[in-house]
Amino acid sequence: MDKFELQSWYRCQEPPVILTGEPEPEEELDLFQEAGLYAQPEQPWSPWTPEERLPKKRRRGGIVAAVLGVAAVVGLIVGTSVFFARPNDGWEDGFADRYDGYDMYDDYYYSRVSQEKITGKNTIDRAPTAPEVQLALNSSEELEPLSLAALYERCEPSVVAVRGYIGGGYTWGSGIVMTGDGYVLTNTHMLDDVESVRVTLYDGSEYDAKLVGNDPVSDVAVLKIDTADLIPAQFGDSDALSVGDRVVAIGNPLSDVFTGTMTEGIVSGKERSVTYGGRTMTLLQTTAAINEGNSGGPLFNQYGQVVGITNMKMMATRTANVEGIGFAIPSTTVRDTANTLLREGKVTGRPALGVYVYEVENDGSHPAGLMVSEAVAGSDAARKGLRESDVITEIDGQAITDFSVVSDYLAEKQVGDSVRLTIWREGKSIVKAVELIDQNDFA
Repeated sequence: MDKFELQSWYRCQEPPVILTGEPEPEEELDLFQEAGLYAQPEQPWSPWTPEERLPKKRRRGGIVAAVLGVAAVVGLIVGTSVFFARPNDGWEDGFADRYDGYDMYDDYYYSRVSQEKITGKNTIDRAPTAPEVQLALNSSEELEPLSLAALYERCEPSVVAVRGYIGGGYTWGSGIVMTGDGYVLTNTHMLDDVESVRVTLYDGSEYDAKLVGNDPVSDVAVLKIDTADLIPAQFGDSDALSVGDRVVAIGNPLSDVFTGTMTEGIVSGKERSVTYGGRTMTLLQTTAAINEGNSGGPLFNQYGQVVGITNMKMMATRTANVEGIGFAIPSTTVRDTANTLLREGKVTGRPALGVYVYEVENDGSHPAGLMVSEAVAGSDAARKGLRESDVITEIDGQAITDFSVVSDYLAEKQVGDSVRLTIWREGKSIVKAVELIDQNDFA
């Protein structure tokens, strides 16, 4: 099977922008009952390519920095590559009729891929940092597993709906109560370009929310609402999970018609490394059903502890539908990121080369390595002249066979350090010393 035949499609959980004037819940349910299916708003599709090797173990003690790129969908970082698209591009409509071979697909692929990333940029009113508030993970050793009914009864009051308002419409997603006095966790991608946010509690009460901080690298955000009557969730240790452990997701898929939906599954994989917008996330994989609108919601273990925050799923390959491959940000990552956001309002200090790249093999026209699709404006890489179609073949003398080589190497570096890159350009090999930038500068 060649690379194109292996090409798959990924759909991000990124919630659709729902315009004002949507049907009443009763009308939506009537349509569902009459037609036998739920009419979803137009959804974005995203390409992925599977890797023919197992993922590497995640490094401990901080988020692994990587030099990845939006064009990395054609090559993988440690097993998986994810591309989040935005709606309303018309790509899905009549795909079979309009697809006319590799060239058209590739043209679309690269023009779209250069635009997609989590920026973390918004105009939401800011809440002050709160270093005295810190998220802790709890052991489950002394706990007894709960029945599904008991788990839902205990945990559902801690799940919230999150609306992010953009112009005349809004994004729709989920969140989880972190503290009784109003701190709420959700996804950063939920808040991109958002002007204001409202949080709806399980009892229907609504509150305007302010933003404490959000991180586009880990996709974790902390909101604050003005109340002291919340029911906080208990957070467990995702490192204690094993493949096969039972988990459930509770959230608000599709719209407020389905708020408080619970789906059951198992942990089907750990330490799945995925690429999005030039950055790497190490995620839990689960069979619990996850849909658009679950973004930012909790994944619970069998003891009713939050062990992850859901943020993406796989939808279909080019040749078949896909079921039961969802992902969640591990609670260890959520804890580390949330606590930094509460202290400082943002996360800094993760190094990157400052270029968007994708893996290429030696095809006779160029060597194997990481091909540059774009150098980030203002980065040292751009100042040193790295440009589109350059192929980075070595970093400090170490041959680059795939993304993981650079990812692992940069994990030991700091922002401001310099690395020597061996670059193939138009048949010649050149060496450039490049200063590492902060991954936040990719936004």
